[in-house]
Amino acid sequence: MLYQEFDSTGTKFFRCTVCENFNFASHIHIHSELIYVMEGELLLETEKGLEKISEGEFALILPNQVHGYKTENSSKTWIGVFSGDWIRQFLYDISGKRGKSCVFSCDKATKEFILSKLINAEYEPPEEYTLKSCFYAVCGSYLKNTVLDDTCSYDDSLMHQILEYVSARFRENITLEKMSQELGYEQHYVSRYFHKNVKMNFRKFLNQYRVSYAKGLLLQSGVTISQAAMESGFQNVRSFNRALKNF
Repeated sequence: MLYQEFDSTGTKFFRCTVCENFNFASHIHIHSELIYVMEGELLLETEKGLEKISEGEFALILPNQVHGYKTENSSKTWIGVFSGDWIRQFLYDISGKRGKSCVFSCDKATKEFILSKLINAEYEPPEEYTLKSCFYAVCGSYLKNTVLDDTCSYDDSLMHQILEYVSARFRENITLEKMSQELGYEQHYVSRYFHKNVKMNFRKFLNQYRVSYAKGLLLQSGVTISQAAMESGFQNVRSFNRALKNF
């Protein structure tokens, strides 16, 4: 799983794109993500399991929520990533909760507004207050179509601390025990918390982060496998190859 650092910084951040046959490995970032399937179907995987997003449906991914996508046949998808300051009150109101489903539909009037002002905008994105109204229209439809789950409450601040720690220290010989101590938490608590929310243990997450970073380095001309492995925090090429094969 990849921690997307570039989608985890900035205020009033908004970035959108349209993808065909969208596939993306499980990842996580601090910003929210809005999905609209324009054609076909898309599979969304979160800690809740697999959900199908059909043509004309939306999905909302909340901050620090693990998610990945897969297209089995064909799809055309609009993806928008935006920072929490656009929907500050909404995030405050649902703090520590998540919907039992990420996928939802909008009523006709709301959908036409979002499509005309946001998704089908051909050139420049709408001005600030129109953009904000689109995001809140999305949040309102999300709440109408899902049930907030109190049992999945979690500490957002801890997740962010863990991700920032890994991002800064992944080249070092870090362990769950050492990280827990430095963050001021008990090791077993962090282990249970991490596995519950990310659905994998810390060591596997760390190796997957390192592999993702190494893959980026290998796209640069002149970087050898040995250099990429060492720069990504692996002790040797053998351990890198083993981790790469596992993923």
